[in-house]
Amino acid sequence: MRISDQPKILPNVPSLKHDIDLLIVRENTEGLYSGIEFMAGKDAAIAVRLITRPACERIARYAFNTAMKRRKKLTYVHKGNILKITDGIFKDSVLKVAEEFPQVEASEARIDAIAMNLIKNPRGMTL
Repeated sequence: MRISDQPKILPNVPSLKHDIDLLIVRENTEGLYSGIEFMAGKDAAIAVRLITRPACERIARYAFNTAMKRRKKLTYVHKGNILKITDGIFKDSVLKVAEEFPQVEASEARIDAIAMNLIKNPRGMTL
C-alpha cells in the first residue's frame, strides 16, 4: 500500500469537516478478529482476544513508517487501563518499535478519550 505525502479528501465521502488530517491504522488479523470463540453453556458464548508481539510489532512498524511519510507524529491508542495484559503487550511492542523511529513523536491515548474527542473536537485533537 502506498501512503501519499499529502492528505486527501476521498471523493463521494461526505464529511462534516474537510480540513482534518487523520489516518487510522489498525490490526484486524488478531484480537477478536481471530475468530476464537465457543459456547459457555446454553445461553452464553466466549470470544478469545488473541494478541501476539509479532503482530503488534508489525502493525506498529507500519504505523511508524507511515508517520515518517506524513507529519512524523503517531498516537497509539489502547484500552490498557482495562485490558492490562493484552494491551500491555501492544503498548510494549509499540514502544520497542518506537526506538527505531526517533524522528517520530509518539504519544499514547485511551480509546474512550479518542472516540469522544473525534466527535466533540476533531480539529483540536493533538494526535
